[in-house]
Amino acid sequence: MKKRIDPIEHYEEIIDDKALTISDIKSNTHYKNCHIEGIEETNKFDEVKFENCFFADKALLKLECLDVIFEKIDFSNVQFDESLFYRVRFANCKFIGTSFYKTKMKNVAFHESNLHYANVSLSNLTHVSFHNSDLSEASLQEVEHKELMFVKSNLDKVDLHDTVIKGLDLSSCEFDSLGIDLRDCRNVKIRYDQAVIIAKMLGFEIT
Repeated sequence: MKKRIDPIEHYEEIIDDKALTISDIKSNTHYKNCHIEGIEETNKFDEVKFENCFFADKALLKLECLDVIFEKIDFSNVQFDESLFYRVRFANCKFIGTSFYKTKMKNVAFHESNLHYANVSLSNLTHVSFHNSDLSEASLQEVEHKELMFVKSNLDKVDLHDTVIKGLDLSSCEFDSLGIDLRDCRNVKIRYDQAVIIAKMLGFEIT
């Protein structure tokens, strides 16, 4: 049997345009246009979908998400430090300046999302993918990863120092500069024009 990697989408109720607290969130529910606030000692979301909702609190530390979908949500400057995301999909979300420091992610996908200046450093990522997303000037330092994918995304000035980049495929992405250990570039799949950029970063004169 093929192992599930996408979030379970089975919702028994739709709640629209309500003011809620974290403790009100229940499983198997689709929340739309809701205002959500409050922080519990243990914050856990299980089999829920949030669409165009507003999260008032900026410190969602040690959050646990299982089979969760976030769509059209602005998480800019939110702290998700030391959180756990398992089978989660983010679509059309904003994470400008958001902190995912020391998070664990497995089977997580970011689609058409803005992660400019986001901090994902010291995180553990397994089967995590970024599709058509903006990671410009994001920090992914000292990240442990397996099956990490970047697809048609903006990686300009992304910081990958002390992250093993061997085997990464960046060929569908765009960047003018990368924060990487240039000695590891030989093991990365890139286009010819990207190779020229990296050669210039190494100090070679290209004519």
